[in-house]
Amino acid sequence: MDEWVAYLDAYEEHLDAVERSLAGGGALGTRFDRAQPSTHLPRELKARSEALVVRTQELSNELRTRMDAFSTVLRYSRMKDASRVVLIDVLA
Repeated sequence: MDEWVAYLDAYEEHLDAVERSLAGGGALGTRFDRAQPSTHLPRELKARSEALVVRTQELSNELRTRMDAFSTVLRYSRMKDASRVVLIDVLA
């Protein structure tokens, strides 16, 4: 069980870093590449792991929203003047 607790702790720290990065308007340059434990997830940790999945989906949706907004602004900017790209913060 300790192996799973350490894994979920590390993943939660990664999500914290992703969230800080998004809040700061940047992109996190690292991936979560820690190997998942080879044993089954203990029943006692099921709720925590499910909450982390939900949080992951929320952060993914936030990133998708920002990417869509960026693509829209870039597309309109290029239509207006293809030689000059002007980015506007549409999320503020």
